[in-house]
Amino acid sequence: MNEKPPNIMKTLVRRLTTKGIAFFGTLTVFLLVLHATDEIARGAAAQQYAGFGAGEAVLVFILLMVLYLFGIGWAWKQRRLGYWIVLVGSAIAFLRTFSVILGLGNPDLEALFAAYTSEAVGVFFVFVYLAIALTSLMALFLSIYALVVRKRS
Repeated sequence: MNEKPPNIMKTLVRRLTTKGIAFFGTLTVFLLVLHATDEIARGAAAQQYAGFGAGEAVLVFILLMVLYLFGIGWAWKQRRLGYWIVLVGSAIAFLRTFSVILGLGNPDLEALFAAYTSEAVGVFFVFVYLAIALTSLMALFLSIYALVVRKRS
């Protein structure tokens, strides 16, 4: 009769963490694909990645997105490898977009915004950059939290 009741709060937090990783990770992938589509349409994909041709850069991008999606799937199954893949992928996505937003990357955001002929397209491009930074940061925090909580239990 000394049995402990199941810790409902712990189970709820774990489920919400995995669902949050899946939601924000998938949204990050969608926004990154939207951004890459814009770069391919403008022909900027080959210019940014020295040493890669346009086709090779797209192939590497697709492979990275597939790996990131597998990481999200593994995180959904609460596997440690999935959390690590989401952690690294989200960190790369956040640091890349954050460096462009701050003007540290090549190209900076003002130059990209000025390159567009229509302001509506430029505003959408900036929105996608900010949304990638936000969603990847949330996936990054949730994967860190999942790894810390999993290590404790």
